[in-house]
Amino acid sequence: MEALLGMAVLAVILVVPLYRIMQKAGLNPLLSLIIIVPGLGYLVAIGILAFAEWPNEPAGYR
Repeated sequence: MEALLGMAVLAVILVVPLYRIMQKAGLNPLLSLIIIVPGLGYLVAIGILAFAEWPNEPAGYR
């Protein structure tokens, strides 16, 4: 029971900043909920941020 509570607290601590990062990047902020998936959630979230076209990027940036 305590482990589940600890995981929930950690998820909230990580989801809220990732929500703001996704929002500022111009991506759907609900993608931050992917981080809740154990194991691969972190990698998927980082992959989305690293390889997605950010709508807020200046034209010709890449």
